[in-house]
Amino acid sequence: MCGLSRQVVSHSSGLLTDLTVFGSRDARVALVKIHCKANPVPLTDQEWSTLADLTDGYSGSDISSMVLGALFQPIRDMQAAKYWHVKEGKAIIPQ
Repeated sequence: MCGLSRQVVSHSSGLLTDLTVFGSRDARVALVKIHCKANPVPLTDQEWSTLADLTDGYSGSDISSMVLGALFQPIRDMQAAKYWHVKEGKAIIPQ
């Protein structure tokens, strides 16, 4: 984010974001949560903190791509599965 001028952009959620704050830990976590808002993400506070540390230097586009890839991974797993396992009565998961 070095060298960017201070500018405000509108996110599809309606949230106005100042590009100069994407470098902060809280901003990166907030951006991940924005992209995950329609999906339950059961992370602990420690896991959110670790995620913030691991995404240091990521742009908003990097974070968006990372979240989208993570959200679609279960679909890729299902498409590639040859065998399925019934778990806890109703859940069917790929093996």
